[in-house]
Amino acid sequence: MLNSLARTTFRFLWLSLLMLLTVSVHSQTLLTQEIDKALKTRCLDKNQTSVSVVALPSGEVVYARQTDKPLLPASVMKIITTSAALHYLSPEYRFKTEFLYRGERKENIIQG
Repeated sequence: MLNSLARTTFRFLWLSLLMLLTVSVHSQTLLTQEIDKALKTRCLDKNQTSVSVVALPSGEVVYARQTDKPLLPASVMKIITTSAALHYLSPEYRFKTEFLYRGERKENIIQG
């Protein structure tokens, strides 16, 4: 489970970084090499990974790998959720979690 979580976290962080890059024509070759290198790591399943990097604001596709292959969105949806939360709630917002219980607490154990 932890290995799978570590892979997913690594994939999310790496691909998030790549998606946020704005790339000039001059650096496309270097970027392509770096992405190919990252995709060769052992923790990525090559059959379950697709990458699309688009230059902003032109919309030019700078890098594409398996973009037509249907895959589950996985952690990419977290980017959208996080962006919306930061926009509407602000970075300073903190969720408040309450822990409620019935019974009797003895040291670190709750009976009940």
